[in-house]
Amino acid sequence: MLGGEFLNKRENKKWMLNLLLSVTLLSLNQVFSSLSKNTYEVSVLEIFKISSTSAIIMFMGLFTSEENFDIWIGGIKSWSRLRKIIWLVALITLSLLNYFIFDKFLVPSLNTVDLFIYESGLLRNAYILLLNIPQYLMLLCNGLILWIEIASSSLFISLPINFIIAFSYDWIEKNFLNIDND
Repeated sequence: MLGGEFLNKRENKKWMLNLLLSVTLLSLNQVFSSLSKNTYEVSVLEIFKISSTSAIIMFMGLFTSEENFDIWIGGIKSWSRLRKIIWLVALITLSLLNYFIFDKFLVPSLNTVDLFIYESGLLRNAYILLLNIPQYLMLLCNGLILWIEIASSSLFISLPINFIIAFSYDWIEKNFLNIDND
């Protein structure tokens, strides 16, 4: 059974919020996967989504200590209405860009050009590399757009849930566990 000293540590919020963020972001990753299955089966996009999700989970872990979390939430709450609207418009714009760039343009080009083909002869490989530079650049741009899109979406989704979890945890501590704040 858990002792009072363990329950009294405010750092327990860090583990709760990390778990919640992980589940939320992995669920978001699954949504992206299901939405994009009509256009491809296995592609580099899957690698981008998995690596982006992992990076964001680690990045968000920096904000889940109580002090950092309070500073972070306070900063978001202090935003003006205009700044929040701009953030939302930017998210929608990035989503549309990702849809048009990847689904309408990049996927067809990837189906016709093999980015990782190699042949014998240095000059031939250099020629193939030069031909594929636009595809490499588009792939990098799409990865950046997708990373920003997932990061923005995860913030929109996780902020309200984090408020509920944080306040619920405080309420449970005070009313059921009879634990005072440190």
